[in-house]
Amino acid sequence: MGPWGAFFLFTALWFHPTSYALHTRVVMREYVSTSLALLVTALTLLLFQDGAETRCRGLRALGLGLCLGAFWLTREEALWILPLYGAAALHHALRRVGRAHHRTRHLIKHTGWTLVPLALAAACVTVVAHIHQAHYGIAETVELKSRFFRDAYGALTRVEPQVRKPAVPVPRDVRERLYAVSSSFRELRPFLEREDSVWICTVHHLKRLYEAKVLDDAARKGIDFVLENDVSGVWRGLWNEAGTEPCDFYGPWFVWAFREAAAAAGHHHSALAAQAYYEKLSREIHAACDRKELPCGPARSSLAPPWQWAFARPWLAMFARIWHLAVTFQGFQIDGAVSTGNAEAVALFQAMTQEEIMPPEMVPSTRPKSFRLGILERTAALYGAVFPWVFYAAIVVHFGLSFLKSALLDPFYGFATAVLASCAALAALLAYVHVTSFPGIEPRYLAPLPPLCILYVALVFSCAVKLTRARNLDNELDPQGSSC
Repeated sequence: MGPWGAFFLFTALWFHPTSYALHTRVVMREYVSTSLALLVTALTLLLFQDGAETRCRGLRALGLGLCLGAFWLTREEALWILPLYGAAALHHALRRVGRAHHRTRHLIKHTGWTLVPLALAAACVTVVAHIHQAHYGIAETVELKSRFFRDAYGALTRVEPQVRKPAVPVPRDVRERLYAVSSSFRELRPFLEREDSVWICTVHHLKRLYEAKVLDDAARKGIDFVLENDVSGVWRGLWNEAGTEPCDFYGPWFVWAFREAAAAAGHHHSALAAQAYYEKLSREIHAACDRKELPCGPARSSLAPPWQWAFARPWLAMFARIWHLAVTFQGFQIDGAVSTGNAEAVALFQAMTQEEIMPPEMVPSTRPKSFRLGILERTAALYGAVFPWVFYAAIVVHFGLSFLKSALLDPFYGFATAVLASCAALAALLAYVHVTSFPGIEPRYLAPLPPLCILYVALVFSCAVKLTRARNLDNELDPQGSSC
């Protein structure tokens, strides 16, 4: 990729709609993780670039390890970035070892460079865990990732319900049976089953507010977007049933209701107390399963619901829809939204972001549209109209290049395949989350996909242009050609 190619790629990434959409104006970790994902991707491609000097490679490995560690600490689903790293490292090894005379030496050297960023990332995670060990008494980065919490949540979802309902991880009949066999879980009953719980019947409450037209414009658009693009039918079905069917804890809210109930029962006064409680809870449930007092599946330690083959068709439908949303930039609102929160929070936001706030009385529908906002809306519309065709053309070109021996060991081909692998991993993960737990097509979750898709397109066409130029040069040097 020459200077002009790099310039156009930079420009395309700079102005892509997800970088200035409404969701980026909320201070949440999802938007930090998008930037970190791009940094990890860029440094991975630089690390496994051919011809890099040892000093440059060392600096890149250092930067990559730190960014990878930060990315791993930012999100629970950071696992999706590993296919990119693994595929890029493997392709680089095939390129270098295949051309080297001393293959064993080059393989050992390559393995060393591959392990350095992973070791640094592990060191970052370990440092944070040890800081927590010193302050809280447990060597964990965050409670939701901790072994004891995953064990407890996995034990709850191990119990088979009488009727399995989509996006309801621990339905009411399961909870009633757990109260009977687990004294630890029985402690949570007054808090989980109270009628004024803010976590139960959340979809029903949202629907009432939606129909009463008391939700703000951004919330209404978000609900409309999820319902319109829910090709799995899971959340559209729950929405349609709200008010007519008995409500329950749905996936996005049960985990928080579970933690809140444990805290209300007095088990969160320290990290060690919480760990002891969750470990006791999981032991009691597993013992009841082993005694056949409950109908249970295999023991598990995860926040993800158990896989069922009934998920396959809606999962495939959502997997395809997520790709479509990513390349068409749908759901990323460009218009403004009012600033909410107390005076202290709003002042802190303004100081951190150095941005103007929009008072509640100045709603987007009444605010005059600025020239800058108009330009951004036109830019977003242009991306949405043009980029899908460019992306699908890149998929076709990539597939065609797979049949050319000269392309298979080209760096651009390997990098494009690596980027596509991680995009597919993230899309598959979000589709599974959407079908089983909570709406996975919210813009903040989709945010890493569009810039990575842009990078993928640039890499594919760079590979095609490079091979075309090489073939033209061969024809100039050998105008008569050769035959077998």
